[in-house]
Amino acid sequence: MGRTGIRIAALLAAALLGTAAHAVMISFNPSATTVQVGDSFSVDIVVSDLGDVVSGFDLDVTFDDTLLAGDGASFGTLLGNLGTQAFADTIVGADAINVAEFSFLSNMSLDALQDDSVTLATLNFTALAAGIAELAFALDASLQLNVFGSDPFSPFAFDNIGTAQITIEAAPVIMSEPRPLALLAAGLILLAATRRGRRRSLQRI
Repeated sequence: MGRTGIRIAALLAAALLGTAAHAVMISFNPSATTVQVGDSFSVDIVVSDLGDVVSGFDLDVTFDDTLLAGDGASFGTLLGNLGTQAFADTIVGADAINVAEFSFLSNMSLDALQDDSVTLATLNFTALAAGIAELAFALDASLQLNVFGSDPFSPFAFDNIGTAQITIEAAPVIMSEPRPLALLAAGLILLAATRRGRRRSLQRI
């Protein structure tokens, strides 16, 4: 079964109750952070003000590929244990990461696992160059921004769609300190040269 078939099967398995879609907020946590070139860091995708369970999601996050490299994503257990209770997938592109997960659990089981705020996934990045990079949820028709509740065929409508700002600073230049042995050797050489010069001066007298 392909990825599309698995998603459809997971959505059907979750469709035990049907409720009207309602507004929620989707955001990044943290929404602003500072890292250095070469650092690896993570950002959570969070939905809140739900008033309903999350049974699945399929969404794309875009980023500036001259400043960041996407390293993948990880998923929690709020939609069930992966493999037995939920299906998840990650696709890392040059300038976007797609994350998708769908639960096989009933809405009652999901309600026992979730609060009003749910972390959907954790995205991992590496900072490539100094600058200010923005993480954003894709909103154009070619990409996905779908989060499903107890009605898996009616995605939530979002009141608030957040972004994240990543400030990337140049890595500091670390000046190597002289090693103690090198300092000792330099001191001995200087002392020997000084004593040789004094000896020659005494011989001339």
